[in-house]
Amino acid sequence: MTAEPTVENISANKRIKQIAWVILAIVLTFLLGIGSGYLWWGQDDTAELKQQKELAAVYEQVNPKDGYSLPISYGDRLLDFK
Repeated sequence: MTAEPTVENISANKRIKQIAWVILAIVLTFLLGIGSGYLWWGQDDTAELKQQKELAAVYEQVNPKDGYSLPISYGDRLLDFK
């Protein structure tokens, strides 16, 4: 003989399944977070090097190695400052 499922048993089983799905979703989210951190772990050096190269290029544009030529006249003399 099998007992006929009652409304309370069906409701309890449904609630247990919902809780199990929520726990599974939380665990998967946690594992995805850890996994993505692991994948991005070694990329900090490359990002830092890229930033340093970009800053060096901007610095070269603002302050060129040869300097700027400013033709300035002072009286009858033409001065060229670098």
